[in-house]
Amino acid sequence: MNYGHRVGTSTEEIVDMFADYFESLYVPDAENCNFDERYIPVSGAEDINLSLFDIEAAIHSLDSKGGAGPDEIKPFVMKMCASAVAWPVWLLHQKSFDSGKIAAAAKVSRIVAAAFDKVVIMLLIIKFARFRIGKKTARWLWQYLIGRTNFVQIGKSKSRLYESPSGVPPGSSLGPLMFTVFIDDLVDVVRFAHTSLFADDMKLASIIQDFEDTLRLQRDIDDVIRWNERSRLHFSNDKCYIFSAYRSDSSFIQADYTMGNHVVERVEEINDLGVRFNRWYHPGHHIEPMTMKARQMVGCIKHFSNGNFTKETQRILYVAYVRSRLEFASTIWNPTAEIYIDDIESIQK
Repeated sequence: MNYGHRVGTSTEEIVDMFADYFESLYVPDAENCNFDERYIPVSGAEDINLSLFDIEAAIHSLDSKGGAGPDEIKPFVMKMCASAVAWPVWLLHQKSFDSGKIAAAAKVSRIVAAAFDKVVIMLLIIKFARFRIGKKTARWLWQYLIGRTNFVQIGKSKSRLYESPSGVPPGSSLGPLMFTVFIDDLVDVVRFAHTSLFADDMKLASIIQDFEDTLRLQRDIDDVIRWNERSRLHFSNDKCYIFSAYRSDSSFIQADYTMGNHVVERVEEINDLGVRFNRWYHPGHHIEPMTMKARQMVGCIKHFSNGNFTKETQRILYVAYVRSRLEFASTIWNPTAEIYIDDIESIQK
């Protein structure tokens, strides 16, 4: 493995190189981290209280086939022993919550992929106030986020521990929810366009009928950029683009839009969450490559089965690797033309 000017040949060297890479993604927290001065709960804020029943229900909701955490205890063991461990786990939680402290051993994460790693922790905590989260709960969540350590593991080889001064814990249940809280007020700065948010992906959509509409859309883009700067997040310019859908060339208003000093690239076709669109929103641009890949997968299954797999095994492979592709988002690209209907049915036959 190559990283920078280094070459790793052993697993021990490679896991440390991964650790160096992930550590480089975080941003230092330049904000004042005095919690008591920064966090001001709004009127009507409430603290969250967990009962013994909540703890036991959470244990039973664990995926029995999931991997063990840093404590090396398998989820199925916790589920089998739920009635015995629920009480001590609840006592530990209450002690942690009342004291506002979390043990360092509970703040160790095994990193598989980095996500939402540039979220400034104190800015995130301050935004909890608008959700009427009490100060005691917010302090406990702050302690959950700060001082975290991470490691990378390949096989039995573990990297060195490194700190994450920003971001939410990757792979955790709270991580995506906390990021959603962080960007929740982003839509408030948009006045003209319709907004859609999915994880860290944002879309601004508007009907452009005249030149004034293009100026309004540009103002919304500028306001989003300013929100990003205040929140210390940054868009990847190479992943941003302008896409226009229109029937007639005469109705199309050509305009360039900028993000700071960067002119946003205009594209004629997009792949949005796994579905391909052109400016006419014609499903053929999605169906043709999809059916081609599905046929390739059918051929692959036939080639490798070749008398080695039972009919039931072939059916399972077909459902998992072919039918799942044909059904994904089918309500969006549902064909009406017979040529595409026959094409899809021929694969299933």
